[in-house]
Amino acid sequence: MNAQGYHRQLVALIGSIPAIVSSDISFREIDENECYIKAVLAFASGHALHLAEYVIVRGDRVTRPKYRYQLLTTENKPLARWDNAPHHKSVATFPDHWHDATDQAHPSRTMSPADAVAGSLALIEAG
Repeated sequence: MNAQGYHRQLVALIGSIPAIVSSDISFREIDENECYIKAVLAFASGHALHLAEYVIVRGDRVTRPKYRYQLLTTENKPLARWDNAPHHKSVATFPDHWHDATDQAHPSRTMSPADAVAGSLALIEAG
C-alpha cells in the first residue's frame, strides 16, 4: 500500500459508517508513501469529528508521526481530543494522550481514524 491506497481505505471506512452523514476530506500527497489528511466528519447526532494526520506508509505498516482527532459537540464545543503532540510528558502513554471536555490530559493508546470514530460514537452514546 502507498499514501493513495491509505487515502482510499480511509474514504471507504468513513463511507461504511452509517452514523457519519457527511464528510469533507482533504488529501495532500507529499510523495508516494507520505501524506497529510484533514477531514471533518459530521455525525447524525450533530457532533463533528475533525481529523488531521501526517501519515507514512511502508508496505502494510502505517505510522502517524503527528495526529489529532477532535470531537465537537452539537454546539461546536470540544468534547474530546486524541493527539500525540509531545506536550504532556507526565502522561504515562506519552506522547499519546486524550483531552476531556475540560482539556484535562489522560493516557491513551496510539490512535487511528477508526479508533477516533469508535471513541467518538461511544462518547456520543454516553451522552
